[in-house]
Amino acid sequence: MNGNDERARSIEFTTAGAEKMRSRLASRSEQEGECIVWTGGRGQNGYGVTGGALTGVRRRLYVHRVAWALANGALTDGVVVRHSCDNRPCINPDHLLIGKTADNNADTLERWEGRWQFGAWKTQRGTGHRSARLDPEKVREIRRRRVEGETLDAIASTYGVSIQAIHDVVHRRSWAHVE
Repeated sequence: MNGNDERARSIEFTTAGAEKMRSRLASRSEQEGECIVWTGGRGQNGYGVTGGALTGVRRRLYVHRVAWALANGALTDGVVVRHSCDNRPCINPDHLLIGKTADNNADTLERWEGRWQFGAWKTQRGTGHRSARLDPEKVREIRRRRVEGETLDAIASTYGVSIQAIHDVVHRRSWAHVE
């Protein structure tokens, strides 16, 4: 385990700390279907996070781990808390399971196998990607302009993307599915 990896660090609360943390979780979450969703801060990975001074040590804590520890007791180092609902901000203890990293990886493979096999990953290509700034029409125009000798810098300025992004479009490292 990486020493900076909060996903598998131990969590244990004092009695007073546990009550304060329960109050924090209740005030910053809401019911969404069967999930109890954390509405407080989230990390870049989509998991809910909160400050952990209430454990006696100041550090960032993943709230699904906190929720499991509050419902079931202390977590030891190396134990991961997995979501049975695949909803990263969910803190419903009924949706949380403990295990090892290998268990978590197996869950991921099992849940995603069919999606990869049957092409759902294609929704992440092109305009299906949440960060897309280009569309097939612009991609064709970029390739045409480059063939005509226009510089990558000039094309990038027109579309508000990086020179590297234009290079990747031209060399079909991105948007390869567009003719």
